[in-house]
Amino acid sequence: MWYVDLSRAPGEWRDWPVKEALNELVREASDDFARHPISRLAPFFEGMGSWPDGNGDIRFREFSWEREWRHVGDLDLTPWWGKVVWLCPESDFDAFSALVDEGSHCIDPSWGLERIIGHLLGMGQAEMTPFAAR
Repeated sequence: MWYVDLSRAPGEWRDWPVKEALNELVREASDDFARHPISRLAPFFEGMGSWPDGNGDIRFREFSWEREWRHVGDLDLTPWWGKVVWLCPESDFDAFSALVDEGSHCIDPSWGLERIIGHLLGMGQAEMTPFAAR
């Protein structure tokens, strides 16, 4: 997924050529979007920024919190390993746990919130039911 600031509000400080190119292609395709080449690329872009919604309001979407962080050189993560949650299928927990530090937690991203919380609390699957024996 490529997050692109597609803001169209007047006076926006973000005036990027990729934004203008994408907006132009979408406008060009508006009559027959499904047949236009941009329709094959559009699913891989997620627009962010602010723009009029057609009802007099301004829509705003921002994904800066999803940006990756990069560090040049060595970075000692030892103090943080016990605070990491690893995402992998439950069937791979044993193999994956052998690769990471003791105390790290694996969760299956297909689980629901209740199961994730129960697992992180150390509950067995049999305990994660409203009908568990007391």
